[in-house]
Amino acid sequence: MIGFVIGNGESRTGYNLERLRSYGPIYGCNALYRDFIPDVLIAVDKKMIDEILDKDVNTEFIYRQKDNEGLLYLKSTRNNQVYVDKGYASGATAVSLMCARYYSDLTKVFLIGFDIYSTTGKINNIYKGTPCYASPDRAPTYPVNWIEKLARVFIANRHIMFYRVHDNKNLKVPEWLDIDNIRYITYKELDLILERGGVNNGC
Repeated sequence: MIGFVIGNGESRTGYNLERLRSYGPIYGCNALYRDFIPDVLIAVDKKMIDEILDKDVNTEFIYRQKDNEGLLYLKSTRNNQVYVDKGYASGATAVSLMCARYYSDLTKVFLIGFDIYSTTGKINNIYKGTPCYASPDRAPTYPVNWIEKLARVFIANRHIMFYRVHDNKNLKVPEWLDIDNIRYITYKELDLILERGGVNNGC
């Protein structure tokens, strides 16, 4: 079984996410719903959560809440199901949730729009300059939290192969070099894998 987690890095600009629907579950983050409705939408920032709840998006929405003692948990709009919140950002939370839900069946997860870095000296996000997001002129987000938390997810799920999709495969994450279940592929390679029915032949 394969799955897809959609981040909002600018590398995914122009890629047709609709073509992914017939291959496996799609989890997405934050304002993705403005352009594309995933199977599950995840948010952990209060402003973003409030926006999504106000819009009543027609998909399962999992979001961060606090109990009476101030402890974090994740709540689903489907049957009010509750999940453990590890305190991760939305991207790592989405990947972690997908792995937990499909632990026994999931073999490959494709990370789309997980750019981690900016190559322009400015914030790297498709939704920059829109409500809940920083100005386009803001400096890039320091990525250490994303890098560390995603590494924890990869290591905790070594039976799953993770593919970071980006057209520049040379933009590797140094902290992940010793993790053996992360690969880098281009969007063209992703399309080839999907054309083979999701079977990975040497990528």
